[in-house]
Amino acid sequence: MHENRFYLDFRRDSCYITFVVEPYNRKGASAVKVSYSKLWKLLIDKKMNKTQLQTAAGVSTTVIAKLSKGRCVTTDVLLKICATLDCDFADIMEVDRSEESCK
Repeated sequence: MHENRFYLDFRRDSCYITFVVEPYNRKGASAVKVSYSKLWKLLIDKKMNKTQLQTAAGVSTTVIAKLSKGRCVTTDVLLKICATLDCDFADIMEVDRSEESCK
């Protein structure tokens, strides 16, 4: 596997959030798995359901389905959700770097 790593820096209130984007492996699958379980817990705390989030954030049903399955979505979608819920990326997602998730 290649050792290339790409770093993206997003500024928010003079704090830096750095994301490491891993390259895809030869089979086309991501080297790491993203979990949106924090998003679903946050929705429960805010007494919202997925349909209400979809409407408030202005995203499609396909996006909600992808999030439910832990699949990739664009940064724009994540930004819309964070703006709607008044939170950061780390509040709605986490990266599972365990050996089992990379298989």
